[in-house]
Amino acid sequence: MTGSSGSDRQPAAFRRPPMMKLLARFQKNESGATAIEYGLLAALIGVAIIAGAGSLGATLNKKFDSIASTVGGNTATTGGGAAK
Repeated sequence: MTGSSGSDRQPAAFRRPPMMKLLARFQKNESGATAIEYGLLAALIGVAIIAGAGSLGATLNKKFDSIASTVGGNTATTGGGAAK
């Protein structure tokens, strides 16, 4: 029967040094790794949003420049009034 003898102590040759216990416990703890993963994911999403917004802004700027030149060109040819 394992564990029921009341003596769970291991012989000195099989005991882990305190530093090894600490490292083993640190290796099992994954809460910090999960937080880092979420942070990296949030940063990646932020970079994607910034890149997309920059590209969209450049495209909209070109479109509004085109509209402005078209409207400005029509205003000059029609004298500022509505086209007939």
